[in-house]
Amino acid sequence: MNAPQNQDFFQSAKRLFKKPLEGPRKIKITVFGPRGVGKTSLLTAMSEQFDRTTQKTSLILRPELKTSLILQDKRSDLKSCFDTQNELEVVGGIKGTTEPQDFEFSLAKTGMDATVKLFFIDFPGKDLTSDMESVKKLLDECGIVLVAVDAPALMEEEGRWHDLINKPNLVTDYFKTSYQNLKEPRLVIFVPIKCEKYMRQCPTDLLKSVQKGYSYLIEFFDKPDLRSHVAVVVTPIQTLGNVEFSRIDVRSYNNQYYPHFYFRKTNTPKYQPIDCEQPLRYLLRFLLNIHLEQRFVLWKYLRKMLGDIFEDHAFREAAIEFAENCKTTEGFAILQDEEGWLNVNK
Repeated sequence: MNAPQNQDFFQSAKRLFKKPLEGPRKIKITVFGPRGVGKTSLLTAMSEQFDRTTQKTSLILRPELKTSLILQDKRSDLKSCFDTQNELEVVGGIKGTTEPQDFEFSLAKTGMDATVKLFFIDFPGKDLTSDMESVKKLLDECGIVLVAVDAPALMEEEGRWHDLINKPNLVTDYFKTSYQNLKEPRLVIFVPIKCEKYMRQCPTDLLKSVQKGYSYLIEFFDKPDLRSHVAVVVTPIQTLGNVEFSRIDVRSYNNQYYPHFYFRKTNTPKYQPIDCEQPLRYLLRFLLNIHLEQRFVLWKYLRKMLGDIFEDHAFREAAIEFAENCKTTEGFAILQDEEGWLNVNK
């Protein structure tokens, strides 16, 4: 690798894994997906279940105050879904956040100052089409991307609503623009949400539908000049837990038809998210392996930058234990990992 390439890579690495003069490492993650898919619900459930699954370890994910207030309100909304009628309504492709929201978490050992700060950037879905430069910049800057997938839009009526709600071609075009000269490692996690019905009945079919519905994007990641740089995972999460997709009611707005998805509560009517910590398990596994990577000169700079994240033995062991429990069957899969960044035994 020549000197100019080295310089370009080091500049990219500084953006992805930025360290301030003092304090913890800062890692940017974007939650990427169109309006109304449920990105904020995803982050709320992810935070909730992380606390449950790490109670017996020394690992803690602590939301910053502003983030805590947003998530508390959203969690109340999600829990209140079970207090009213038996059927819940979600309007596909209409509702969504109007302003960018940064969700900041500190990842640390219990009782200690933050070792890592994770910035989840919940970009408003409307800006996939109205603020393209900002979306492209976001993909350029974030080393880890969660692609939120509306599962009913993908699965029901033979995928009739997939293009309208999930906009897979537009999502693919953004990645093609941002990743065309990629030189540093990336982790892309497809996260099907609102998928309770399919995870109970046909998790393998859900996985196959994600692969088919995003086939052009997955094929792009598999190109010879990209496959060694991009690890790709599918991790379905059940943001409510005790609901199942029920039916679709189609209505017209401004001469455009939109689906209203309805979900019915199960016999256990309470908020109980399932598998929502899985993206974080993969995220930590990815960071741990980049820290350990020594095979190529290309990654030594990242290893140096990430070195003190895991130098505390208790923190490192807790992180490894948490990262070991990544699911890879029953709807979960590692689609691409040529360099072994997601190999727990590395």
